Amino acid sequence: MHLFRTLSAAALVPVLLSCDDNNSRVPTENGANFAESRADNEGSGSQFKLIGTADVTRDPENPTNVVLKVVSDGNTPAGVKRDLKNVQLWQLDHQLNFKWAFVAPHSCAGGSPRFILLIDANGDGQFQTAPNGPDFALNGHIRPPVFAGCETSAPTANDGGPAPSTLLWRFEDATDEGTRWEVTGGVVPGFPPFPGPNWDAMEALVSAAFPNHRVLQVRLLEDFNPTGPGVSYYDLITVFDLTLGTRGQWQPEGSE
Repeated sequence: MHLFRTLSAAALVPVLLSCDDNNSRVPTENGANFAESRADNEGSGSQFKLIGTADVTRDPENPTNVVLKVVSDGNTPAGVKRDLKNVQLWQLDHQLNFKWAFVAPHSCAGGSPRFILLIDANGDGQFQTAPNGPDFALNGHIRPPVFAGCETSAPTANDGGPAPSTLLWRFEDATDEGTRWEVTGGVVPGFPPFPGPNWDAMEALVSAAFPNHRVLQVRLLEDFNPTGPGVSYYDLITVFDLTLGTRGQWQPEGSE
């Protein structure tokens, strides 16, 4: 616990900025985009972009299911991100969630995985933290209270047809009542200390202090993880109005 608290404030900012946005990849399977080739969707933001070793693949136990696979070395950032347009925190209510499964011995630890929300505090469209600006990051951890542990398992390979399913999947709603949220930099007045507030309390604090705030980007990230190298799977990753995990939910349908 002490190790995570040490990393959770000052050390999180360099991690956030270490991912090279210019090298991000649009999630694909076998080189074919699931999304239409256009810059954004319905004006709400960008498509999902991959970070690091993250890759879109098939569920090892169900080839009809599209999932995100992360091969973690225990330290290098990997996951998925999405840029947003003119979205405030309240608009993410019930729209910030995902499923997860860890292949033993890999598990959740050290703050991985977590949602990271880059907050433009004054609504100027830029992300500049102190001393150059008022902006900050919000970190939402899984399985609150933090350090409760995450189940691990081993998948049973299946190319199709009935077979045992041994990979354990769990669902995480980051906007529920769990006390999972943490702020980087201590710039939100009245923000409770670690493990922080739940979603509604956090949303109220940020909105009161920064009524013009915008969520510029959301990341689902694995980085520092003392459980060491390993594999994790993520499915049905929802950020605002877009869900990564199936062909049909890749991008909202247009009006007929």
